[in-house]
Amino acid sequence: MNGAGRRYLQAAVLSVILLGTFLIYLRTMHPAFKNNDSPETTVVAETLAVGHPPGYPLFSMAGKIFTSALPGNHAFRMNLFSVFLALIVLAVTSALLNKTAGRRGFNAVIIVVLAVSYIFWNQAIEAKGGIYMMNLLFLSLLLCAAVDAMNSFSRRRIYFIAYVFGLSLSNHWPSMIILAPVFGALFIMNSRRIRVRGFVISLLLFILGLTPYLYLIIRAHAAPALNWGNPVDLQGLLWIVMRQAYTYPVDPSLKVYIYQSAEFAKLLWSNYTLAGLLALPGAWFLFRENRKHFYLFASVFAITAIMVVLYNRTSDEVIWLMHIFLMPAFYIMFLFIAAGYYGALRRIKAKKHRKVFIAAAAAALVLLAAMSFRHNRAERDFMSYDFGRGLEATVEKGGVYIGDGDYNLMPLFYLRELLDSRRDIIFTAATFLIFDWGINDFERQYGKVNMRQYETSANIDAIIEKYAADRPVYMSSYFTRADELKTSYHRAQKGLLIRFKPDKRPEPSYVYSLYSYRGVFKMAPGLRQTNKTLVTWYPVSMVNHANELSGYGRHDEALRLYKNALAFPVEKPEAFIRQNIAITYNKKADYLNELIWLERAVEHDADIGTAYERMGLIYYAFGMLQPAKRAFSMAAARGVKSEAGIRAMANIDALSIQEQYELGILRGSEAIESNEIEKAVKIYDFLLEKNYKRAIIYRNLGVYYFRTQDYDEAAKNFKLSNNETKDPEVYLYLAYTYYNGNMADNAETTLKEGLAIYPGHPALSDFMRKLKAEYHEETVNSTDRQRGSNKDK
Repeated sequence: MNGAGRRYLQAAVLSVILLGTFLIYLRTMHPAFKNNDSPETTVVAETLAVGHPPGYPLFSMAGKIFTSALPGNHAFRMNLFSVFLALIVLAVTSALLNKTAGRRGFNAVIIVVLAVSYIFWNQAIEAKGGIYMMNLLFLSLLLCAAVDAMNSFSRRRIYFIAYVFGLSLSNHWPSMIILAPVFGALFIMNSRRIRVRGFVISLLLFILGLTPYLYLIIRAHAAPALNWGNPVDLQGLLWIVMRQAYTYPVDPSLKVYIYQSAEFAKLLWSNYTLAGLLALPGAWFLFRENRKHFYLFASVFAITAIMVVLYNRTSDEVIWLMHIFLMPAFYIMFLFIAAGYYGALRRIKAKKHRKVFIAAAAAALVLLAAMSFRHNRAERDFMSYDFGRGLEATVEKGGVYIGDGDYNLMPLFYLRELLDSRRDIIFTAATFLIFDWGINDFERQYGKVNMRQYETSANIDAIIEKYAADRPVYMSSYFTRADELKTSYHRAQKGLLIRFKPDKRPEPSYVYSLYSYRGVFKMAPGLRQTNKTLVTWYPVSMVNHANELSGYGRHDEALRLYKNALAFPVEKPEAFIRQNIAITYNKKADYLNELIWLERAVEHDADIGTAYERMGLIYYAFGMLQPAKRAFSMAAARGVKSEAGIRAMANIDALSIQEQYELGILRGSEAIESNEIEKAVKIYDFLLEKNYKRAIIYRNLGVYYFRTQDYDEAAKNFKLSNNETKDPEVYLYLAYTYYNGNMADNAETTLKEGLAIYPGHPALSDFMRKLKAEYHEETVNSTDRQRGSNKDK
């Protein structure tokens, strides 16, 4: 095949792979927005606003241009923009491989590994991921130009690198600036050929690449819907670009470096799985074949890994943030994988062995694709969108909402600014009230409030005091300054939010029925981590709300919320919730259910001494003395003792085992007489385990069910009683049970069995005669009816 034919083949193969990738990404893409900065990213692009530092001006403008011509909702269009950027990265990467690791005409196939790798796929299907895809696009373009410049020097390539690198800094500069030494070295190595004029032109092009930052100043003057930092001048611009609002959340320590290094090592495997095994051989092959290319790629990998793992410190609760910042390193790792694949093919001479290698590589690719598909299925992820709708539903018309935390704020930005929803709510972010620009923005929209810069808690107090007398005021349940507030109003949980009100009465619990929980109980593995924190606020809010309701005597509402909270598939203090349920049942004087939930609490956490103490007292009251003694001992071992418990232990020790069991029989019988069947069953189950008077227990239960006309249960227990010890009274009860249950044949059979063992027993004999008389009467009546029918004929 000639050169033109190979180029056509490569273009055809690449087109098919890009189309297939697009369809897969479309199949798994978020239908709305992911639980991260994606809602804000979408608002900023769609309304040409000013986003959080460093502002992302280039991405915002590009996103606006791209989405303007697309159908679908706003979030869907921005997600598509990320997909589009990912496809361009794949195409540029194919061209890069042509220049380095592979052979022309075949590189389109190997890029499938990058396309289906976990992190690349994950970021390609969400709006915020588009920012990091744009970073990879710039990186791939810079690597292409650098490889070309190494292979054949050209000032135009140097100028291209200067401009593209400057442009990349107008997207997410912290991720790209760390690579300045890599591309700066290229300028230094070629300084003689670039000359002074070339350096001046390169500098001007680099500055030209930074000009998208002027967008921030221009749009800030237009007072957009979202205007972080209000950068109307150079000082404001530098404030937002240099991220002066942020501080490091984690101090440097050996522990931090260890867990970040461990996370990086885990990602080295999980991002590419078995395909990643080719990376080291690939790096070696590239080193042997072209050391300049190797040093270029290796330096990008090393700088990114070192800066992210050792400098960009992340708390272990949000360790997943490392993944996106490591994307350039994993992009380089893919280039090494490709080099390893092609290097191995060139070195394996036997056709048979080559086929085995290709088959193994294909299997590794299928495994990688399957695992990434499983973790990146987001087509039903509406959780952040529904959470935002839930926040809206909680606030009455004209209410005030002060939010803290991205997931408590960004969905509302989206709903208000793009869907024009609930503009009646007076809405602000607590973090905005730190700065003059946030205070001024609030007062511009809602009127004057006495607030000062950096006095955040006092500013929030001022807003509460101004509005709470006339309208409902809420803050998010997550609120970092909650303990600093000094407002005179009481706090009451209402759904996902906390309301400030003049009295202490709890809010009604109906609000939880207004929320959508779609997808919460069937979260895909990849969504569990990102949505875990968000979903956790449902049970947390329910438990806090239930505590308030229980304290106010609204026990049934409280129990419903406690039990609903237990159903959520996230980590939560299950033992604590179960113990609270038990306490609420205690307040209702429902001691059986109190005991059941105490048992469930200690099953989940065996170190709750107070639960064991209370269990001991209930067991003692139920006549279950051995379990009571065991529970008191467990409580004492955990440092919990009470006077009542000590007296109960003394009374238990004074009784023999036989006497203890007899007390259980007595308490069970009393429960039966009081129609407390569940309590009786609880007591009897313990005695049955001890094989104590099983026949009597089953008979007592049978009599209860007979009295309450539950004939199936009655029959079952009477038969169990007879299996233990034959008794004419039980035979009689069983026969009557069948008789009343319209099973006369079974009744007769039972009577025959009883009379065979106890011949002539008066009650059994009388009932048998009664059955026979009824049978004779029914036979006569049936004969008369038959004769009448024949006569009519």
